[in-house]
Amino acid sequence: FQPSFFFLGAGFLLFETKSITQMSLLFGSTWIVNSAVFIAIFTTVLLANLYVLKIKVNNLKFYYICLFIAFAVNYFFPLKLILSYGLIVKFISAGVLIGLPIFFSGVIFVAKFKNSNQRSISMGSNLIGAMFGGVMEYSSMIIGFKNLTFLIVIFYIASMIKFFKKD
Repeated sequence: FQPSFFFLGAGFLLFETKSITQMSLLFGSTWIVNSAVFIAIFTTVLLANLYVLKIKVNNLKFYYICLFIAFAVNYFFPLKLILSYGLIVKFISAGVLIGLPIFFSGVIFVAKFKNSNQRSISMGSNLIGAMFGGVMEYSSMIIGFKNLTFLIVIFYIASMIKFFKKD
């Protein structure tokens, strides 16, 4: 078991499910919106993979800082502001709000996974964490939907602590 991969998976899937709900609030809850969100997430993950292939990622602390800044922007950005604009501005704004945290978490995951000596254990820990993160979405009924961001940040802080202490 590798705790840093567990917490990366938990934070990622919790943010993904939160993002789907958030985009449904902006664009309506249809299969087209869900498809667009999944396409955006998968494209961003692909870009993070390509980025790590092209750029040698040495300092993960920088990417963790960028990730936390992206979550702060996501938390404090007023979604009502996006509603007053046209469809293209909505899509671009929503893409940036969702895309930046996913990109930075993807870079962290790929860079760490690339250097893992036990990839099957790393992936298994990540998948168990993802299931845990998906279940934790229900905590929004207690702490509020917007406050899920704090739980997501806690998962990523835990992954950072466990990463720098080495699994």
